[in-house]
Amino acid sequence: MRSSFSGAGSGSCPTLTDRWRWRPRAIWASLHALGLAAGWWAGAVWSASAAAVFTGAPHAVVAALTLVAYLACSLRDPGYVPRVGREPLREALLEHQPRCQFCAAPQRPRVKHCHDCHRCVRRLDHHCFWLGNCVGARTHRTFLLYLVLQNALLWWTCAAAAAGAFALAYASPPEPAAAGAAHVGRVLAACACALLCLLMGLAALVLLAFQCALIVRGETTWEHLRRDTLNAAAGLPPLVRPFDRGAARNILAFGGCIAQPPAPTVAALPVAPGAASLVSLPIAAPATALPVCQPCGPSAAAGAATG
Repeated sequence: MRSSFSGAGSGSCPTLTDRWRWRPRAIWASLHALGLAAGWWAGAVWSASAAAVFTGAPHAVVAALTLVAYLACSLRDPGYVPRVGREPLREALLEHQPRCQFCAAPQRPRVKHCHDCHRCVRRLDHHCFWLGNCVGARTHRTFLLYLVLQNALLWWTCAAAAAGAFALAYASPPEPAAAGAAHVGRVLAACACALLCLLMGLAALVLLAFQCALIVRGETTWEHLRRDTLNAAAGLPPLVRPFDRGAARNILAFGGCIAQPPAPTVAALPVAPGAASLVSLPIAAPATALPVCQPCGPSAAAGAATG
């Protein structure tokens, strides 16, 4: 069991040079470089070969935008709650202000502690392994844009590699044995590129659909996975989504057009068991305070491991 405020010191916060942050980024870069290199060697991607279809400058632009969006999500502050010094912390404890038991950050609605980053994050969605960073209030919109671009890149490359493999397979192989072996190698490389992009594309597509569903419902991944626990602690019914204000307002709030709800005041409850229609009802202040700072461990990010 960790001691309270064990992360309050400045030395406990990981830096960008930590190995655990750069390892997933290196894996992400290696997978993309391997897939694109295989497609290029097969003549299916960024090539003047007859097998190169659906590619060229637009494909390269999408790849560059995907890299930019990835770096923006991976390197940007996701919305860390500022740390406090010893004197402000002592004053806060004397005044009985709620503080995180792990990093002593002020507790606010929708603020969660991430044990991977050792920091509290505003509107934490999840800690993404592939980014080596959290997805929070400052990076959630960029993360959604990254998922859109990543899906476009993967499925575009998959289609180009599959079409290239098909064109190479039915092309007449060169006469010399060495050239014939290279031809077979290019066919296999195109197939490997298509298969890699297919598997990664399916995972990225599922994650994009999941994120869009959560945005429409006014939830984060962490709140969705722990809804029963959070609602039970706050004295709310299990089906209540405390920050749901309707699909349109949820989308506008996510896009920054209107303010995010400062507190859980509105919930969507089913009219009857099995009923499709929803009604928005105000919630009275719960008898116990809504938990606002809970650890984000492996279980909290299980539903978004591919993020």
